[in-house]
Amino acid sequence: MNSETKNTIINALQNSKRITTSIDKNVTRGDIRLVTDPEGKLAGRYGVVIAINPLREVASVALLSNLPNLATVRDFVALSSKTNAPFDVAVITDGINDIELSQIANSPRIGKICRSCLFTIKNQSQSLDFDATIKPIFTDCLNQGHYKIQVGDPVWNLRNQEFLHWNDLCLTVDENMLILREGLKIREFIDQNDFIVSINSNESIEIIQNLDSSNLDLIRC
Repeated sequence: MNSETKNTIINALQNSKRITTSIDKNVTRGDIRLVTDPEGKLAGRYGVVIAINPLREVASVALLSNLPNLATVRDFVALSSKTNAPFDVAVITDGINDIELSQIANSPRIGKICRSCLFTIKNQSQSLDFDATIKPIFTDCLNQGHYKIQVGDPVWNLRNQEFLHWNDLCLTVDENMLILREGLKIREFIDQNDFIVSINSNESIEIIQNLDSSNLDLIRC
């Protein structure tokens, strides 16, 4: 989260102001979009949106590569004929990171991966079996990668460089600020709708109660 975003949230907290968002409502799960650097210093990388947290305005995104022939058994290949993207992509399942939604809000959607495939990608990223690929269910959109990577070979080095770049490009999670943002969003929702709301985040409840405990009536779930 950059300093401008932090200052906006802190200012809203101190002055009991609402915060507004310019996030593109058309950003959805499965979108293939360019992830840009908020500071404008790093080259962008394409990714596919795995999940979205609208309260925190962050998304989980899997790194994509335009070198599908170098996809390993941990990766998947998504053909352009299935995604409508202008090129085939390798989905790097070990490269799922969080980003600010604003990093893709102004990037056009160049393709789409179906939700069944997103489920498979997420499961593969969580698998501890590094020599096996989880088979896609109810879809033929993804193909298994076949490149047998070896420690120290050129592809190993290339992937390490890409992971380092991707990590620099993605969100360095400032958990406290994300909780505050989430709290402000929920408070704004309550203000606008004027009814009791049930939510699951105890941390957010505590944040909101500290902000304006006299005007909120919250139910813990």
